[in-house]
Amino acid sequence: MNKGEKTAFALAYLIAEKLSGGKAQIPADISVSGVFALARAHGLGALCASALSDIGLCDENMSEHRARSVRKIILLDAERRAISDSLTERGIAHLPLKGVLLKSLYPSVGDREMSDNDILIDSPRRAEVREIFTQRGYETRSYGGSHDDVYMKKPVYNFEMHVSLFNDNENPRFAKYFEGALDRSACVSGEMREMEREDFYLYLTAHEYKHYSHGGTGIRSLLDAYLYLEANPDMDMNRID
Repeated sequence: MNKGEKTAFALAYLIAEKLSGGKAQIPADISVSGVFALARAHGLGALCASALSDIGLCDENMSEHRARSVRKIILLDAERRAISDSLTERGIAHLPLKGVLLKSLYPSVGDREMSDNDILIDSPRRAEVREIFTQRGYETRSYGGSHDDVYMKKPVYNFEMHVSLFNDNENPRFAKYFEGALDRSACVSGEMREMEREDFYLYLTAHEYKHYSHGGTGIRSLLDAYLYLEANPDMDMNRID
């Protein structure tokens, strides 16, 4: 086994022990900084830092990385609630996606890092959604050219507002199945919706496949799927199949 393989196995072992409540024992010939660097490349730096902290191997750089992740999650959560309230006030149905829901499956706040928040909206209300973001001081990074619009604001706010879950041209089969996702979803609060568990898992898997087919996926995608399956052992697997 070469050095890179040893580092990858050490990271997988470290994460497995963290999720099971155990404490890993990292061999002396494994570079802890190398494990952390690999974790960061897969969007798991904060979770890795937390696991290393449990065994007394977390340095200042790792701690700062985790602190930034926690801060970002807290800020995004508060901002998303405010945006959801604005959407509800206008009667605009919306459905949080991906990491917004998956992050609660991880051991603690900040463990599941997020670069943005993805939300599906009622497509005819797209212009109104843009008004909401403009009023809140966001810069429109993209609008109308694809199946999602991107809004950003300092210091950490990044929202992708989807009018569909997949692009018709790139993934026609996925696009067709999920074109009624908002209509099939259940109301949670105000105009905020939630997918059925089976649909959410299918979307999670299809989205991972999209990334894989475009160049690759990573450990975090596999971890998301594992944690979701662990949290929902009674899903209708015949329907999913």
